Amino acid sequence: MPLLCTFTQYPTIYSASYWGSHNVHDTVPMYTDIILNRNELVEFFSITSYAHKTTKNTQVQARIFDGVVLDTNNEPVPLTVYNAHKFIGTELHRHHIEYYKCGRSTLAIFSQHTNECEHALVLLNGYHQWKPLYEGAPMRTYVKVIHGVRDTTSHTLMPGDFLVP
Repeated sequence: MPLLCTFTQYPTIYSASYWGSHNVHDTVPMYTDIILNRNELVEFFSITSYAHKTTKNTQVQARIFDGVVLDTNNEPVPLTVYNAHKFIGTELHRHHIEYYKCGRSTLAIFSQHTNECEHALVLLNGYHQWKPLYEGAPMRTYVKVIHGVRDTTSHTLMPGDFLVP
């Protein structure tokens, strides 16, 4: 059985990703839009490779909920995916985050079922919505460019750079 990555124009980039390493039971995948979106992702961000290793700094910048809330005693508490439900009523966890190299920067992506509150939180944390990269409506895909030191080659995302469905 072929792997999903082999149906893209960039099988070497996607072969190490969670998505790309899945077997497809049919010779013609039912994921045509997803494959086209993944091809477009590589081209738009000039992705050169899957980032097998990421620095601690990259992982920190890719986090959601970089903030502080006050607990019931008015004490500051760092907001994390682990305590977000307690403080703001969301269970948002990023599953199968993928990192890709583009220039000296890293692109962090993840797809998640999000309600409107969670969607707004993700956007407030520097992510942008991208076209779907995983199957499963109403799953949304989010991308964030994490710039490297002295990076002048990467694209900086601005509102309206791309359309989402």
